Amino acid sequence: MTLAQFVVDRRFARPLWRRRLAHLDVALVATTLVVSGIGVLMVYTATRGDLLHAGSSPTHFLKRQAMWSLAGLVVMVVVAAIDYHRFERLAYPLYGLLIVGLLGIFAV
Repeated sequence: MTLAQFVVDRRFARPLWRRRLAHLDVALVATTLVVSGIGVLMVYTATRGDLLHAGSSPTHFLKRQAMWSLAGLVVMVVVAAIDYHRFERLAYPLYGLLIVGLLGIFAV
């Protein structure tokens, strides 16, 4: 490869984050955002009256739910950017850990 080919190839190469998110399902992300938004709205409408009656800020639970929804969205994007073949090595240990956790419910 000549220097000119290397420069041309480098210039048109996509950044790593774009290559990782190229296979991201846009419909899944949009649906998740809509359902999450509906959930945040439902938490707000369900708790607003009680919080107003108690003299608290009516947006307390709205802010908390929105914060956790945003954190979930970030985790979703990070996990979507990781190649799922990397999770294959962890499948059996995670499965065993989940079974132990489920059996732990009966111990309590």
